[in-house]
Amino acid sequence: MMRRRGRIAAALLLTTVMVGSVAGCGSKTEENPSSEESKSQKKDEVGSTDEKQEGAVLKVWLPNTFSEDADKLIEERCREFAESRDDVKEVKVEFISGTDGYAKWNAAIESGDVPDLTFLHITAYNNYAGMGVLEDLSDTLADVESTYGALIENHKENFTFDGKIYTLPLYAQINSMTYRTDFLEQAGADVPETWEDLREVSKKIKDAGLDCYGFGNGMGSADDGEDILRCIFRSFGARSWDEDGNVVINSKEAVDAVNYLADMYRSGYMPPSVLEWDASGNNTSYLAGESAIVFNPPTLYNVTQNDENKDTLGKVTSITALPKGDHESWSNINYIMFSIFNKAEQKDLAKDLLKSFFDQEWYDAYIESGFPVAGPVFEKTLETEKWKSDIGQQILPQSYLGRRYGYPSEDPSVAVADAKAYNDFVLSKTMQKVLLDNMSAEDAVSELEQELQVYLDAEK
Repeated sequence: MMRRRGRIAAALLLTTVMVGSVAGCGSKTEENPSSEESKSQKKDEVGSTDEKQEGAVLKVWLPNTFSEDADKLIEERCREFAESRDDVKEVKVEFISGTDGYAKWNAAIESGDVPDLTFLHITAYNNYAGMGVLEDLSDTLADVESTYGALIENHKENFTFDGKIYTLPLYAQINSMTYRTDFLEQAGADVPETWEDLREVSKKIKDAGLDCYGFGNGMGSADDGEDILRCIFRSFGARSWDEDGNVVINSKEAVDAVNYLADMYRSGYMPPSVLEWDASGNNTSYLAGESAIVFNPPTLYNVTQNDENKDTLGKVTSITALPKGDHESWSNINYIMFSIFNKAEQKDLAKDLLKSFFDQEWYDAYIESGFPVAGPVFEKTLETEKWKSDIGQQILPQSYLGRRYGYPSEDPSVAVADAKAYNDFVLSKTMQKVLLDNMSAEDAVSELEQELQVYLDAEK
């Protein structure tokens, strides 16, 4: 496979540049050093004017996202807020990477020196809401809904923690299937609509002698990979929790899901390296031509449609909804979302800044600039031209399947336990036990049950 390795090495160069923006929710991605340096140089300039000698200084942490243009838009929005307010001298913006996020948030909470407004990952949101360190933003959301419009109900439910809401989502990142149309055509295969279809498509690709694998999904330390493993488990009918918050993963359905994934790997339908992939693995594999089908929010698709790739890889790349199983395949959707720590110095001003992100004209332009990565969280966005397009309609159904952590239990401690289990890649580790340690699927699922119980007991 020397040719394939060469392609991967070449793709790594591109992935290094884009990894902070392409990998899923980015909670475990690495930062683009040049981008970080450039943004750090600008962070003290936002909203500063020679004329203003008085007023509050707000400290805001923003995420490096899918688009430098989108990042500039929200940075400029902070500048405009400072310039429009007599009581604000400056908004100090710092862009932080997903890799740095947890370390910075934890250090800030421990020291008490917290930002006035910060983005959070959905797993961090559950953890920090459970710790009681976030400001209740229920009234802020009500103000936004009264002016911009209603949140889509399932997204609103995802943020409801013990009856309150401690965050406002800017947009959702919807999982989708990115695939090579040329590889499928050469193999005589249709776009897979079910997970069993995916097995057949992967077999056709292998039997056709194509120099690629059918199914590229991480089972190492990749949040994208863990997301899709959860979807597969649920498609087979496996559930981690019941409505009462009990651990119920030890089931025939979970064993069937493990056996399906093990068969895909052992049959040579997946790259052998998936057991070691980090958050950039699926992107690198696809860009290198190693994998014909990968699963990701549409960040990867956007990269294939940029000026550099649109006339080559872009012409043979498409996206659609995730495959289905016999059971509902809900997903824990990742979001770009903002919260306020309850020890922030400028909580009221931070709430006003946050509400300014949802000014209709500005917000609509921001969401449009990020299509299809910036998925709808408000009902009004569903009516926009882009989300009514073929691509929008293809991937939108997965958004409606977004569920809170710990679902279907409404117990906050279950949500926290579930989020921590996700952060530790428990399903990926389960597959590693089967594929690297030759553990039976039954024993691996039994151990998974014990592990989830430990997470739950720690929150009780």
